[in-house]
Amino acid sequence: MEEKHGGIWMFAPIAGEVVVSEHYRAEPERLERIVQHADGTLQVAVLHKVVDPQWRLPVWSVLTLARVASVTDAERHLAASAVRQY
Repeated sequence: MEEKHGGIWMFAPIAGEVVVSEHYRAEPERLERIVQHADGTLQVAVLHKVVDPQWRLPVWSVLTLARVASVTDAERHLAASAVRQY
C-alpha cells in the first residue's frame, strides 16, 4: 500500500505484470491504467477515489475494467470512458 495522487493505492503489479501506461487526470479526477499480464493479454482500468472512513486518505477504486487485445483497443476504451460522465 502506498499513496498515489492523494489517494491510497493498492494495485502494485504482481509477478509477470508490466504497467504499459498510467495517466492521472485531474478533471474529472481519475487514473487510467493499462497493464500487460504474463500471458500477453492487456487489461485496461479506470480508477477513481472513494472515501472510506477507516482511512485518512481516499482509496483508489476500480470504476471500469476490461480485457482487450491490443494497446490501440485499450486506448479506444479509455477514450470512450472519458466521454461518459461518472
